[in-house]
Amino acid sequence: MEFEIEGNRALLAKLLEVKEQIDLIRSEPPPPPTQWYPYTSVHTSFSMLAWFDKHGRDFADLIQGKSCVDIGCANAEVSFWLERAGAGRVTATDTMLIAPYWDVVVRMIRNKLGSQIGIIDADVTDWRPPEHYDVAFCLGLLYHATAPQTILERLVTLCDTLVLGTKVWRHDDPVQWVYNTQECNGDVTNWFCPTPTALRRMVERAGFRVEMMDVHGGTGDPIDMSQDARILVLATALPPKFCTLCGRMFREEGYTLCAYDQPRLGASPTMPGRDGPASPDLAAEFESVPSAT
Repeated sequence: MEFEIEGNRALLAKLLEVKEQIDLIRSEPPPPPTQWYPYTSVHTSFSMLAWFDKHGRDFADLIQGKSCVDIGCANAEVSFWLERAGAGRVTATDTMLIAPYWDVVVRMIRNKLGSQIGIIDADVTDWRPPEHYDVAFCLGLLYHATAPQTILERLVTLCDTLVLGTKVWRHDDPVQWVYNTQECNGDVTNWFCPTPTALRRMVERAGFRVEMMDVHGGTGDPIDMSQDARILVLATALPPKFCTLCGRMFREEGYTLCAYDQPRLGASPTMPGRDGPASPDLAAEFESVPSAT
């Protein structure tokens, strides 16, 4: 595949360079009791480049000099490539019951590559990083999570931009396939497979604005891995604001009231509760509404 944008062609060359070096490292068994994570994320990096190129965008503009975090990094191929591609600070984070020594393996790769990426063993649902990141990459993680919405709501607090990649079920309705044990690829850590519409709603309700979203791959059967389909989402975290009635923090474009209080006012695009000058009678009209405690 030939990329149209020169910057993307240059990043592809760096990706292939990193892949070759990591493949050479992985050609030897890691020291016991560690093990190589069985899957690779190089193909996901290629898909991101192809996706940006398809939309006429230079991937370097997203990451150049930016602080990036790779959530659910596995062997951290994406992290090593981002660093090589010109990102500022890169942090790789994961926690895996099936590969408890993942961070030891990634540190070994880091040392052999002469890399400077940060490595943190953490569960994103309760991780409180010491810094805010320009870009978060969450690739191939969401379907392994028992509470995917919680992860999205955590991600919106720690980054300005999200690149999300996950498995999807090609279906028109906003629903999710819930896996039985070992139903998908014999992997007990697979839990959910949303439709594209469902995922978009999840991302937006977490407080992001979706900028780009595309599905690629097979027919999207949630169980048949030969028909596996993936989705890539580029989203911007909306700034937090506080409900003018109850004071709850929320992230939703267009409203001055949170989702709990919008029904009380009957807020809609043509009624009070939208962004803009508040009605002078708003406080008096709802002075009897109890505030959150």
